[in-house]
Amino acid sequence: MRVIVITLAAFALLIGGYVYWWNSLADLALVQVENWKAQQKERGYVITNSMPEVSGFPYRLKLDIQKTVIENPSRFESYSATINDLWAVTQPWKINHLIFGIENPMQLSWVDKEVEKTATLGASEAIGSALFSNDGNLKN
Repeated sequence: MRVIVITLAAFALLIGGYVYWWNSLADLALVQVENWKAQQKERGYVITNSMPEVSGFPYRLKLDIQKTVIENPSRFESYSATINDLWAVTQPWKINHLIFGIENPMQLSWVDKEVEKTATLGASEAIGSALFSNDGNLKN
C-alpha cells in the first residue's frame, strides 16, 4: 500500500511540475513578444498587435497573433505592413527550434510622392523554421 501511495504522489508531483514548467514557458513567450516590440520601437518602428493566444498543452507551445501591424513613420517615405494570422510553434523540450508561419498574404502600404500605394505580398500560407543558440541568436 505504501508503495502505491509513494508512486502516485511521485507521479502527481511530476505532472504538476510539467504543468508549471509549460505555463512558465508560455508566460516567457508572451514576455519575449513584448521585449521584441520594445526593441523594434527603439529602432523607430511602431508595432501593434492583437492579444497573443498561447495554446498547445501538453505537447507543444503555440503562439497565435490574429493581427500585427508594423509601421515606420520616422522614414521619409513612411510605410506599414499588416500581417494576419501569424503563428509560432515550439516543443517544450526543444525551445531553440521555432516553426512559424502566416495564414494569409501580407498587406503593404506606403506613401510615394504624397500618393498612398498598397500591395499584397505572399501566398495564402507561408511557413518557416529557425534554430537558435542558447544566447538567443540565430544559428547558421
